[in-house]
Amino acid sequence: MKTSYNDFALCLIMSAAAASCVAVEPKQPPPYEAPDLMPVRQESPPAHAPMELTREGQPRCVVYVADRQPSPALQIMISEMIESVRLTSAATLPIVTNAPPDNEPAIIIGDCEQSRAAGIDPMKIPIEGFVVKTAPKRVFLVGSTQPLPPMDIKNLAGTPYANDGTAWAVADFLERFVGVRWYWPVEAGGRSVLRLETITVPPVHYSDAPVFRKREFYPRHGYPKGSLRSI
Repeated sequence: MKTSYNDFALCLIMSAAAASCVAVEPKQPPPYEAPDLMPVRQESPPAHAPMELTREGQPRCVVYVADRQPSPALQIMISEMIESVRLTSAATLPIVTNAPPDNEPAIIIGDCEQSRAAGIDPMKIPIEGFVVKTAPKRVFLVGSTQPLPPMDIKNLAGTPYANDGTAWAVADFLERFVGVRWYWPVEAGGRSVLRLETITVPPVHYSDAPVFRKREFYPRHGYPKGSLRSI
């Protein structure tokens, strides 16, 4: 979820049609060439068949969250994944609590034995960075696990800052392969989605990391209901 000042200014003059609506589009946007997204570092994609997330409004894979203690930002993005895919395709992807077998298509979120077997070393990913990589019947969304330097600064929720690369992996994946955009808070109708009954992910392998060490949702705790009536 990478925005610039110009992106924010543009969203303020967009019509309400862009707000949490479903726009009819014949195809998914090209994953690397979307003109409104920042470029990423591309690697040679693996050789395997594309993986379907949904087909004709039905789920075709599961979601496995490998991180047993997801940060607040990652919890938000997991919820956004399920809801955005549902709004886009009418399919609700099931979340499983155990690592799925190799023959079951799955989105794997976070570092685990399967992602490491796919060649993703989270300790080599820069802080707040991530890797998106596919494998047969797999989409891996893995963020950095490098420890943050000691600091006394607290975030708005009163908890220590987290290395949220995995959350950004989920956000970037949704933007590039599901076609989601966030223009302002979801509670104010700021999520835009496409209508795609079938969502397919081609073989990909790319990474990204911020120039600045810290980036985050604002406000991190979200917007309480009723607080956005003036927007």
